[in-house]
Amino acid sequence: RKAYSSEARHSLLSNLEQRDVPQTLRKQFEDIIPKKPPTAVQLFAKEHPPTSSKSGRSAELRVEEAWAATSSAERERFETEAARLQAEYQKRYKEWQTTPEYAQICKAEEVESRKREQARSAEMALAAKRPRVEKEKTPVRFTYGEEEIASTPAITVVSKGAKKKSAASAASSATAPAAANEVPPEILQEAEDMKMKAAFLNLSQRPEILNSQCSHREILAALKRCGGLVNPAKRALLADVEAEATKAENAAVAASKLASMPEGLLSAAGTQ
Repeated sequence: RKAYSSEARHSLLSNLEQRDVPQTLRKQFEDIIPKKPPTAVQLFAKEHPPTSSKSGRSAELRVEEAWAATSSAERERFETEAARLQAEYQKRYKEWQTTPEYAQICKAEEVESRKREQARSAEMALAAKRPRVEKEKTPVRFTYGEEEIASTPAITVVSKGAKKKSAASAASSATAPAAANEVPPEILQEAEDMKMKAAFLNLSQRPEILNSQCSHREILAALKRCGGLVNPAKRALLADVEAEATKAENAAVAASKLASMPEGLLSAAGTQ
């Protein structure tokens, strides 16, 4: 192990702190920064810790199953306690935002953000000055009679104008799906108030949920029913979609059977 003198150790720590000043300040003020309260499911798991299982299922899955099997009255007790703790946390956090320590962290984050933006701009400017050279991966070899011929790899120099045009088209195609799946601000605010914004964004971007065409309101309602757990909410949504599809299919089959019945039977069924 390499030994450092006290001066070298102090210099090393100073350099590490300068790389991420906001994180250093958060660690320095961690005793006065309000901690996020537990959710209803976390309170339930604390009161009813999962026992060891030989089936190989994870503790999180066992907690989810136990929470789903809990009665509505029992779940309401934990949800009420979680709401109370969340209200206290919001009050303490508003008080924390008025402190000089919070202002110091915000100022450090702004400085760090400007540094990253300047470095990114300098890197992009340097990359724009160099033409991009594209080369085929492997030359194609084939045999013509007894002579083996190797094709010459094509080298293409992309001009700055074509590069900007392709980058613009790629950016527009990348932002199109996000705009089509834009979440209304009131839904995001409601998810933030319920402390489920991260879970909501995670669930709404799942491929199965995107293909099911569930509304954002339905996704948030499923998360609320499942206590903010993403996987149980996903299973509940997919089960609802499958149930609706089965119901529509049964209705279509019944309508088809009615349409294929003779008119005499239909009139007799109507008189009965």
